[in-house]
Amino acid sequence: MTIRQYIRDIRESLHCPSRCKPPVIVHRLFADQQVAPPTADRPAPTLSPDELLLLRAVAEHSDARNIAVAAKLAPADLRAALDQLLADTSAQDTTHLVILAHGWNLLTVEQAHATRNGANQ
Repeated sequence: MTIRQYIRDIRESLHCPSRCKPPVIVHRLFADQQVAPPTADRPAPTLSPDELLLLRAVAEHSDARNIAVAAKLAPADLRAALDQLLADTSAQDTTHLVILAHGWNLLTVEQAHATRNGANQ
């Protein structure tokens, strides 16, 4: 089995279309309890309600426009807001951000199931 086939199988098991980005796939793996959430190696930073909304949008949407809409941002402001969120959390990228957020219990399973349909957009 190739890595590509393995990823395809994971996407299928999570009902993620091929356009799902890695942060969405990682979030679904944790939310569907197919992977145990990581243990946080440091305390969660204090995030504003707007940052928490952006965090959830990144975890649930693959398209930049849909992320911006879900985070209640103008599409032109998305990159700056994401860069600030990555800096505030010391995350390397959005996939790492989602992993850290699950370790910090900022993306709980209950919250994920309440807004599950966003990843398909």
